[in-house]
Amino acid sequence: MITGVELYHLLRPFAQPVIGTIHGWFATKMVIIMLFRPYKTYYFPSTNKPIPFTPGIFPRRRKALALNIATTVTESLLTPKDIQTQTQKLVTEQNIYSIVNVLIDTMVEGFQYTNKIKKLADQISNALPKLVNKAVNKIIDNLIEDKNNQLTLLIDNIIHKFLINFRISSEQAEKIVNKIFDTILTPEQIRLILCDVLTPEATGRLEKAIKEYSSGILKLVLFFSNIQKFLLELKTQLEKKPEESCIAIEKIITELDLKSQLSVKLSTINLQSLSFEKVFNLKVSLKNSLQTYLKDKRENVLQIFESLQNSILETLNSMIASFNPSQIDPQLIVTIKQEITKFLYEYLQKELESLIKDGLNRLGLSDIIITKIENYSSQQIEQLILGIMKKELKNLEMLGAFIGLLLGLIAFCIEYFLPVR
Repeated sequence: MITGVELYHLLRPFAQPVIGTIHGWFATKMVIIMLFRPYKTYYFPSTNKPIPFTPGIFPRRRKALALNIATTVTESLLTPKDIQTQTQKLVTEQNIYSIVNVLIDTMVEGFQYTNKIKKLADQISNALPKLVNKAVNKIIDNLIEDKNNQLTLLIDNIIHKFLINFRISSEQAEKIVNKIFDTILTPEQIRLILCDVLTPEATGRLEKAIKEYSSGILKLVLFFSNIQKFLLELKTQLEKKPEESCIAIEKIITELDLKSQLSVKLSTINLQSLSFEKVFNLKVSLKNSLQTYLKDKRENVLQIFESLQNSILETLNSMIASFNPSQIDPQLIVTIKQEITKFLYEYLQKELESLIKDGLNRLGLSDIIITKIENYSSQQIEQLILGIMKKELKNLEMLGAFIGLLLGLIAFCIEYFLPVR
């Protein structure tokens, strides 16, 4: 039986490797446990001083962990470019056509039910006025601001493609002038315009201009005349005696033969003979006039469109009510599907990247990940990480044991082969 010194010398070669193995495994095991536990902070008795390494690393650094995971996912693992690449594989004309095909067929089938058609007509009747009002206001704002040079381009097209080559015959000129004097420049309208225009400031400027640009005997006569006073008295008469003023204005128009003279002027207009400078000034003047009119007469424009939309609504409702899907040419439906597919495909090819970026920004994927992880309990975080890395952490324990064994063998070899003398 082996006892005493002999047993010691027999077991001694195995002691250091065994102890090293246990030490390496235990130390690694404790490090792994301390990653997750304890779940909460512990304090020294009767103090507010926390005990070191409580709570564990992951519970203590939950916010940093959430931020790093969210950053890794959104900037490395699931980038907008990756999503775009995968989405482009799905955005094919065939896939889009399949979706459009189902949608169009469903819509056409739905139109076969009278109550649905009536409901659609009612919805359009309720929605169209708001849409028209909003759209018209938007158009007016864009024209007033000349956004993207919309008004400038419109005036250029009107002048170069229409007005420059436009000719008015004598008969047309006479009808236009008569229409203007019958509807716009009526004696009453002229009287009101004069009442608005003949302010003390305006009459003062007019008097100054007349005297400044007059010459000869006329300038001498005007020098002793009080033109402003005359104009202000004229305004007073126009305001106090409207009926007599209108008769007088009508008489002046007739005696001066203004209608005939304007008709002749209008029929002899030739914009092609105008210089570049005059055409440019015409554009500027027309632009300013339109902008001023749209600013001051917005309500009038809206009323015009409101009256138009009522007639459009009646026609549209009548068409919807009499609509019968069976009357549609099948080839027309196929063509519509193909055109919608083509439009959507081309649009997505151009705008897919910006749509994905905008969608991800609105979705807030990073914030969702951070909020989810921050709301996890310490136990859930432990289960999450162990569920991903359980095998790797076990291998890490084995590695710790192996390193401990290796260090024990090295220590034994040093002691055995290099004994202290």
